[in-house]
This record gives sequence, C-alpha cells and structure tokens, in this order.
Amino acid sequence: MDDLYVMYHSSPKNARELKACAATLETEFLKIGRILSTTWVASSYRAVTAVWKDYEALVRHFEKAQTESGRDRRERQAYEGLQKKITSSEFVLDLGLLCDALQEVSELTVDLQEGNIDLYRAHGKIESLVEICGERGTGPGPYYREALEATAKLQFKGVQLRRRNRMDDPPISPVAFYEQLKKSLQKRLLSQEDTEFSRCGRILESQNWPAYPSDCILYGEAEIGALARRFRLSEREAIRAFREHLKYREEMPKPLSRLCHVFNTVAISSRECERGLSQMNLIVTPERSSLKIKTITSLLFIRMVGPPLQIFDPTTFVTTWLLQGYRSHLDTQSKTRKRAEESGDRMKLWKALCC
Repeated sequence: MDDLYVMYHSSPKNARELKACAATLETEFLKIGRILSTTWVASSYRAVTAVWKDYEALVRHFEKAQTESGRDRRERQAYEGLQKKITSSEFVLDLGLLCDALQEVSELTVDLQEGNIDLYRAHGKIESLVEICGERGTGPGPYYREALEATAKLQFKGVQLRRRNRMDDPPISPVAFYEQLKKSLQKRLLSQEDTEFSRCGRILESQNWPAYPSDCILYGEAEIGALARRFRLSEREAIRAFREHLKYREEMPKPLSRLCHVFNTVAISSRECERGLSQMNLIVTPERSSLKIKTITSLLFIRMVGPPLQIFDPTTFVTTWLLQGYRSHLDTQSKTRKRAEESGDRMKLWKALCC
C-alpha cells in the first residue's frame, strides 16, 4: 500500500496514466492515499477502497508501463514486481480484510465526532465494535467474503490471480487480526468507575424518567449525588433541584441546569481540538503571520462559535461605529477623493489594450 501511494502521489504522470486506464475501463477513478498514518481512520478507509475499486485499472497500468519504451529497466522491474504483488491471492485477501476492519472503525470515529453524543452512548458504541471484532474472526465481512470467492476462482474484477504459497509471507489470519484489534479497542473503554459515572448521566434525560414520579420519589437520587460529587458541586442542592424538576416537570432549576451543562462539556473525542487547529491554520497564513494573539483568538472564536453570515445582524455594531464619531457611507459632507486627470495619450493606450 505504501508503494502504491508513493508511486501515484509523487508522480503526476503515473496518476494521469492510471486515470486514463480507469476511463478506458469505464470505472470511477479514486485517489490512492496513505493508510494507518496520522490522518483520520476514515482517510485510511478511503485509501483501501480506492485500491479495491481501481484494482483492474491498476493491473492494466502496470502491464502497460512494463512495455513502454520511455521507461528504463529499473522502472519496468518495479512495475513488474508490483503487478506480481497485487495479483496474488494473498494480497486480495489482505485487502478485503483491511476494507472490512477500516469500514467499521471509520464509522465509529465519525459517530464519535457528532456534537450531541454523550459519554454513555460513546462508550456503548465502542463496546459494540469490540463485540463485532470478536465475531468477525469466524464470520467474514462483505469485502473479505468477496475476496474469498475471488481467490477460490482465481479471478478478481476480471484479473487472473495466482497463488504464491510463500511460507515467509502468508495472508493475514482473520482470527489473530481481529483479536489484536479487539484488544486495542478494549484499551479505549472506560474504567469500571467511569462506566458507572457515564450511566449516572442517563438520569438527566427526561425520556428515562418514570411516568408517575409518586411511584418512585427517590428515583435518581444516588446518581445525581454521584454526579455532583464528581464535579465538586453542592450535592444537596442538586438532589433537591432534581426532585422538584421530576415532580413538576417545569423549567429546570439552576443547580440542576448547572450539573447538566458540566456533564455535557465532557470531551468525547478530539474533534473540537482538531477543527480548531484547522481553522487556525486558515487564519494564520504566511501572508498574515504578524497577527497578534488577541486578534487570532477573536477570529478563531468567530469561526468556531460565531453565527453564520445569513443570520448575522450588524445593526448594533454599525450604530456603535457611528456613535464613536465615524462617518457613514451616506454622508454627503465628507471629503471626496480627487482623482488626477490622465492625459489623452494614456487613455488611447488603455483603450487599445482593452480591445
């Protein structure tokens, strides 16, 4: 995968030739990226699916490049080696295995980037993926199932496959692969204490409350107390506010509202941090490198939490501007700019250039 990325990322010529092969086969050309790098897992999934979908075009490009007279002997050998590698049944099996695993993990990362996800639901999604990895070792996914059928026929997307049967480079074992992935995901799970803490947060959601509060007057008291102690808030005030809100179902009291706001600020992922860094890179450019920290902070705040331009009302700010002594654009008493009259020769030259 790294060799494919380097070949088509560092050479625009190779990328154009691959795109031409894909157009000849009437298939969609997808850009091949790098996998398992510092980028999001979704980028790695797009990279492996690009190789999966562009597989026939890749093989055709390698076959064509081996016979071109404009390439030296070293380049031809490189294309020949890559063709032998990707046309092996072991490569197709490994590619299908990666597609299935990265699809599941990328969907999890996308879910964890949602703005309304809480700690309890995030923990549940990771637990579900851990269970899926435990079953995927014996129950293949859709990509790996298609790869097994292709290797059994030695035919994949119109390309003839071959078996290398090398003892030093066997295909990846699905059982061992998913077992290691399962262990890696289990390290991301919450501890027993934090799991109980996340479950306490479910008490704050009204859909989990009993229909008749009189049947359970002490409902949620222990959970609200645990949350208040965890966030160093007044435990008695939070419990009394919750009892009142549970009984009358009116506007949330201030102590309980404060507890909800603190619980909702628990960071689930690094989504906001990553987006903040991206916005800062758009603000601080080589042409705007002399901005002060206060200015960058203000611009970053507007980018991250500011309203969109469609609903922004500048009336208040314009009024403040005028009250400070500045002139409006409709002011007729302002000095007008005097433009120097140009000579007739220059006007003739400009008219000639504009024609």
